[in-house]
Amino acid sequence: MFVNREDEIAFLNAALKRGRPTPAQVILLYGRRRIGKTVLARRWAELSGLPTVYWAAEREPAALQRRKLFAQMLGVPTTQAATFETWAALWNAFASMVADRRQILILDEVPYAAESDPAFLTSLQHAWDQQLKDSRLVLLLSGSHVHIMETFLAPGSPLFGRFTGQWHLQPLRFGALRAFLPSWSAAERVASYAIVGGVPAYLE
Repeated sequence: MFVNREDEIAFLNAALKRGRPTPAQVILLYGRRRIGKTVLARRWAELSGLPTVYWAAEREPAALQRRKLFAQMLGVPTTQAATFETWAALWNAFASMVADRRQILILDEVPYAAESDPAFLTSLQHAWDQQLKDSRLVLLLSGSHVHIMETFLAPGSPLFGRFTGQWHLQPLRFGALRAFLPSWSAAERVASYAIVGGVPAYLE
């Protein structure tokens, strides 16, 4: 169920229309677990109608992460995708695939990729600076570990200064409960909000 989030969708849609500093954009979307980041990102991409690649990192070796991501880029099963020794090699391959068209690349749970291989962020930074920033790609990085995601914005991060927008996703407001619990009384909705707050996964 997708409820509310009009402001967030508007923010993400603005990135699609932005032409500065170049048409290519890097967006950071983060927030606590179960808050609806993945649903929001995928819903936005679906509404955009643009070609989209979605990949969620898992706690697994970096080589397997790279192969799974490249499989998503190609739209093939993991077993049919090439393997890469480094993230730099994967980004070089992806850059050669990026045509002169608007498209979206969603990298979800990126802290897992950064933890598996410290070169993940620096390789992405180099690929962005040298190749992808001159494309029309909209890159969205998402993650649930709020502290780690906020370090991506810090001066010491390889990606510092590259983000063209960021959004810290918050729980839904009380008014959104009517859509989740239409047959409940106001008192019942207040009670449920007191228990689970505005976390969409729990409300659903």
